[in-house]
Amino acid sequence: MKELVKYRINKSKETLKDAKLLFDKGSLFSSVNRLYYSAFAEADAASLTQAL
Repeated sequence: MKELVKYRINKSKETLKDAKLLFDKGSLFSSVNRLYYSAFAEADAASLTQAL
C-alpha cells in the first residue's frame, strides 16, 4: 500500500510539472486539466494513507 501512495504522489508531482509547462506555452485549458489530475492524484494518495 505504501508503494501505491508513493506512486500517486510522484504522479501528482509529474502532472503538476506538465501543467506548468503547458501554462508557460499558453495552453490554459490543458494546463487546468493537468492541474485537476495532479490534485486528484494527491487526494487519492491522502485517502490511501487513511487505510494504512
